[in-house]
Amino acid sequence: MSGPAHESTAQQLDPLGTLSGRRLAIVGSSLALLYAVVITAREFRDLVHPVAATLALLALAAACLALVLGGDPRFAPFTRRRMAFVLTAALAAHLLSAYATWRHNDFVRDDWGPVAVGVLLLAFAPFRPWAEILRSGVIAAVVVAALTVVQLPYFVTAAPPLVLVSAAMAPVLGMTVASATFCRALVGSVKEWDGRAARAREADVGRVREGMARSVQQDRVTILNRDVLPFLAEVLDRDSITEDDHERARSISDSIRGVMISEAGRSWLEDLLLQHRQEAMLAGIAQDPPVSDPHKVAEFMDLEQRAALRALLDDLLRTPALQRGTLAIRLTSTGSRCDAEVSAVLRMSRHRTRCLISPYLAVFRTAFDAVRVERIDTELVLRFSYARH
Repeated sequence: MSGPAHESTAQQLDPLGTLSGRRLAIVGSSLALLYAVVITAREFRDLVHPVAATLALLALAAACLALVLGGDPRFAPFTRRRMAFVLTAALAAHLLSAYATWRHNDFVRDDWGPVAVGVLLLAFAPFRPWAEILRSGVIAAVVVAALTVVQLPYFVTAAPPLVLVSAAMAPVLGMTVASATFCRALVGSVKEWDGRAARAREADVGRVREGMARSVQQDRVTILNRDVLPFLAEVLDRDSITEDDHERARSISDSIRGVMISEAGRSWLEDLLLQHRQEAMLAGIAQDPPVSDPHKVAEFMDLEQRAALRALLDDLLRTPALQRGTLAIRLTSTGSRCDAEVSAVLRMSRHRTRCLISPYLAVFRTAFDAVRVERIDTELVLRFSYARH
């Protein structure tokens, strides 16, 4: 495909279906941070380095904030780099927390780090591939185990070292396995559904083509019935051909040829917005053609990209807040890249505009490159690009 490289993540395979993944990120981050604050307050008497304890909470807060922002559809997709930052910040928080109670950490169960890291790993399920989550969890568990081994001489619990290390690693490994398992099952179900849908589409191709052929034929018959047949009937009734008939025949021929050439030259995008332009003109609103595509680069969009753009335009056209005659699309080509801009004037607040556009941004960021959105006064401007094949 011509958009960004796809990964086997639920977010990229089903952007709209996994919008609820952000709730998991918010809830998981909130619980991890709340748990860390409660445990730190409860074990305040054991703190040797309060500054380190504060820095630990700040590092965890940074990890949680990065996870929540990364799960926002406006910043999709959730990349490997973002995941690495979240995990690194969470592990750094665990190290700082351990240093804050160095040599005074009596019980391994008092450490909030492994639980917080495990919860964040659990929240990665909708955003990253299951194998990557599993690898990251193993790495995090090794770090937790190493830090636990270093602290073994200071624990007062009379238990074998292996038990203490296992107790520290358990939250990380347990939630890692749960996250990877859920991710794998979710991605598998999405791929299975997509496979069934693809087979259904292939089965419908023949019927769709047949219907399109009938539709085109009916359009041509309509033109003949409206213009050509009445003229021929008039000539036959008169039983003679005049000079005016020559001019009228030439005019009808030019008109029909112009219509057919115009229809043949229109792109799918121009066809989509043709009705919108006609409605604006009937309402007395002068509007330039809503699509500016001098190089016909709309045809280079693949099926997924066309579906995403079609869905956005359909929603914009149905929105009562859209000011008639302001929806416009500009497509340009530079080398092997195509740049697009969609603009419209919406009489609604910024918050409502964000609610309207956010679900589509999640899809656009997986289908197109360099997706950017701006709100200039009441005008919404969406820019994106894609490869020209």
